Amino acid sequence: MNRKNQINQKITALYCRLSLEDSRENESMSISNQKLMLKDYAEKNGMFQYEYYVDDGYTGRNFNRPSFQRMIADIEAGKVGCVITKDLSRLGRNYIEAGSYTEIFFPKHNVRYIAVTDGVDSLTRQEMDITPFKNILNDMYSHDISKKVLAGRMTRSRQGKFCGGQPPLGLMHDPDEKGHLITDPETAPVIRRIFELALDGWGCMRIAKQLMNDKVPITRVKANTECDVNYYSWGSARISHILRNPFYKGAHLVCRTHQKGIRSNTYNIIPREDWEVI
Repeated sequence: MNRKNQINQKITALYCRLSLEDSRENESMSISNQKLMLKDYAEKNGMFQYEYYVDDGYTGRNFNRPSFQRMIADIEAGKVGCVITKDLSRLGRNYIEAGSYTEIFFPKHNVRYIAVTDGVDSLTRQEMDITPFKNILNDMYSHDISKKVLAGRMTRSRQGKFCGGQPPLGLMHDPDEKGHLITDPETAPVIRRIFELALDGWGCMRIAKQLMNDKVPITRVKANTECDVNYYSWGSARISHILRNPFYKGAHLVCRTHQKGIRSNTYNIIPREDWEVI
C-alpha cells in the first residue's frame, strides 16, 4: 500500500486555533474563516473524510490545548493521516515545540502536514526546509505581543486600575468604571468585623474560629450546599492575609510576581519591600 492510499483511508484533521490577541487583531483569522479555508482546501485536494479540531481562545505558546491534545491522541491511535492548518502559527508559536511536531512527531506517525497560506507541505521537502525559520518568526511575534500586553497592563496598574481577576473579599468590580473597585455591600461587613476584632486584641486563630462558629462564608460565591465545610473554612493564615492586604487601606499593588520566561509557567516572588504600591 503506497503512502497516498494510506492517507486516503484515514481522516484529515483540520486544526483551527484562535487566541484572544489574534481575535482582536484580524477578523480574517476567525475560527469560521479558518474552517471555510481548510474545508475548501481539503475538498479541492480530494480529502473528503475530515474532522475539525478547534481551540478557540488558546495561546499558541502552550500546546496543552483540549482539541490539539485530542488530535494528537487520534494521531497516536492511527486515525489521522494528514493535518492541515491555515498557517504554521495556528499549530503553535513556540518554535521548539512546533518544530518537534512538524519535524519529528508527524513524520514518525506517517502524518502529512500542510500549512495552507505558508505553502508548507511535508510531501515537498524544499518548502519544509524553511519551516523552522517561519516557526522562529512566529515565536518572536508571540514574544512581542506578550511584551505589549504586559506593558499595557503595567501602565493601567500604575494608573491605579485593578487588572486582576477576582477582587479581594469585601470589594467588587465597579460596573460603571473598568479597573475600579468599590465596596461590596454583601461581604464588606465581614472584612470590617475582622479588623475590629484584631484591633480588640483577638489573634488570627481566635478570629477564624469565631467566623467558622458563626458560619460566615469565606467567599461571596454561593456554595452548592451550605453543609459544605469548605464554605466556612476560615483559618489563621487567611485572616493574617486579609489583615496584611494593602488593598483594604486603599493601596493598589502593581505586581507581586514576575514570570521567569515567556515559555515558563513558573514565577519569581517579588519581595514585599520591593512591591510597587499606588
